[in-house]
Amino acid sequence: MGPGDFVYQVKIKKDAQKVLDKLPPKVQRNISERIHELADDPRKLVWVEKMAGFDSRYRFPAGSFRVIFEIEDEELLVIVVKIGSRGDVYKAGGG
Repeated sequence: MGPGDFVYQVKIKKDAQKVLDKLPPKVQRNISERIHELADDPRKLVWVEKMAGFDSRYRFPAGSFRVIFEIEDEELLVIVVKIGSRGDVYKAGGG
């Protein structure tokens, strides 16, 4: 990171943290490392995709899991709103 680069604060919602805590240790590490990388400008990461139909919601894959997060640029904040298996994470409710 160089001068002028963004440094975002990353927060994980309680429900997302509960899911993360229940995952196998190797999966937890993989997801946690990627979440940590979001602190640099998250839009520049090649594995991050903007979610259709949302202004500030994004996702990234981590094995068979998906992590959904929102970016609040004014506050330089990334909020992880949901973690789940690929088939379940997009269903209504939560986040």
